[in-house]
Amino acid sequence: MIDQRTLDKFEKLYKESYDEVSRYVVCNCNYIEDVKDIIQNTYMAVFKKIDRIENKEYILGIAKNKTKDYYRFKYRSKIVDINDDVIKEVVPDDFDLEQSVFLKYDAEKVWEYLKKKPVTVAKVFYLYFYSQMTIRDISRELDMTESNVKNYIYRNLKELNKYLQREGKE
Repeated sequence: MIDQRTLDKFEKLYKESYDEVSRYVVCNCNYIEDVKDIIQNTYMAVFKKIDRIENKEYILGIAKNKTKDYYRFKYRSKIVDINDDVIKEVVPDDFDLEQSVFLKYDAEKVWEYLKKKPVTVAKVFYLYFYSQMTIRDISRELDMTESNVKNYIYRNLKELNKYLQREGKE
C-alpha cells in the first residue's frame, strides 16, 4: 500500500524536476517520438527509489541513465514501435468528438511532417511549442545560434503550412 506521504513527495519531486528532465531527454534523444517513453521510464524509477531521492539532480542522473538504457535496449532487441491506441479512457460528458478528431488529425499531420525532417528540427519544434522554451534557451540547450533556431522555426512553419494545405486538398 502506498501512503500519502510517499505520493506527496513524488508529486513535489515531479513538479520540481519535470521541465529540466524533459529538456534533457529531448536534447539527448535520437528520435523525438521516444521522449515520452524515456520520461515515463525515468519517473517510474524515481517512484521505486522515492525514499532515497532528495533533490532533482538525482532525478536528472536517472534520466541520463534511462536515456542510455533505452537506446541500448532498443538497439539490442530491434523493437518496432506500435500505436498504443488500446488505452481506454473515461469520456467526459462535455466531450466534443468532432473537435477531438480534427485536433488528432492535425496533430498526426504535423507529426508526419516532423518525422520527415532532421531530428534537430523536431527537437526545436518540441522545445518551442510543447515545452514553451524561449529561442534563447533552446539555442543554449542545443548549442546553436539564436538565428539558427529562428530559421528552423519560421522556415519549417512555412513549409508545414504548405504541407497541410496540400494534404487538405487531397
